[in-house]
Amino acid sequence: MEAFDGIGGVDSLTGWAKDNPDKFYPLLARLFPKEVAVESKSSADLHVSMLEMNRALRRIGKPEIQE
Repeated sequence: MEAFDGIGGVDSLTGWAKDNPDKFYPLLARLFPKEVAVESKSSADLHVSMLEMNRALRRIGKPEIQE
């Protein structure tokens, strides 16, 4: 984390990700767990997940997921 902070932290990573989405998304995918246990299958949970994903996409200037 010190090295991450030393190279600019979140702002630096965000700038790099915007310039290199083809490299960022595969990296991001490797950070996710291989298996995700679904605790609930309600449409409300799906809606909240989509809102969170769209918020992340807006931050990097990408189109949002349409419901």
